[in-house]
Amino acid sequence: MYNTQTEFVIENVWYFVLVVILTIVIAISGDIIENSGYKIIKLLHMLQLTIEDEFLKQQLSEFSVLVVELRPSLSVCGYLDVNRRLLPMLMSSFTAYVIILIQLKQ
Repeated sequence: MYNTQTEFVIENVWYFVLVVILTIVIAISGDIIENSGYKIIKLLHMLQLTIEDEFLKQQLSEFSVLVVELRPSLSVCGYLDVNRRLLPMLMSSFTAYVIILIQLKQ
């Protein structure tokens, strides 16, 4: 399958680079989703202040409470939010594993 060990290493490096790039893209997408949710909430509150119709104000108030409680976000089964704050956590975990592997080889 592999002629040399360097081909094996090069292919695995390409897979690793691909996984890192996809992880960064997904984390940034999650951050964009969260920011859009905050913009919607801000817009609903601003609309509430400018509209004079009481029924419409009540409807906007109820809708804004619903959006605040169910704000859009990208998460892993509700356990972990996927956004830019995930990247430093992944990097620190990866660094810790590399340090452990280096220590085990010695």
